[in-house]
Amino acid sequence: MQTPEGRRLADWRCGRGDRPALECIFAVNAFVAGSGSAVLARREAFARARGFDESLRSLEDIDMWLRLAALGDYACIDEPLVVIEKRGDSMSGNLDVMRDAAMRVMRKNAPLLPEGLRGSFWRAAFASMLSDYAKWAYRKGRTGRRWRSSPSLLLAPLSRGRLSLGLLLAMLTGQKL
Repeated sequence: MQTPEGRRLADWRCGRGDRPALECIFAVNAFVAGSGSAVLARREAFARARGFDESLRSLEDIDMWLRLAALGDYACIDEPLVVIEKRGDSMSGNLDVMRDAAMRVMRKNAPLLPEGLRGSFWRAAFASMLSDYAKWAYRKGRTGRRWRSSPSLLLAPLSRGRLSLGLLLAMLTGQKL
């Protein structure tokens, strides 16, 4: 990843999952390195997954990777093969749109999970996603009610309680995240 001026920000490496890719993508939406810029899929798999959901304003790539992962696993080449330019005016900078899309994608694809993971695992993944967006909004100075981490605490108090409480405490005390 780099800035428009060409300054290198970071490499987006392959996710290291000890579970099937579907579970890893639910747990970490950015699990697929390079997102839409660096993924190859067989045409047949893409057709079976029914293509990109054009009704989504954002995260249509994550939605697709979840549906593809439900059909089969991933392989990852762990070396940088594309350069992604991070711009201030890109869609990823619009936290409102991104958060709304993330919630929709997580809810929409929950039935893809094996039955035993649709409860506490899904709630913990959803709570982590909400906490991530709250943290990013806080870093941008957005501290309104919508961005607090309390919903994640209510969703997964045992598995994500410390994360949610720590984030909430940092926000309330003005700590830098």
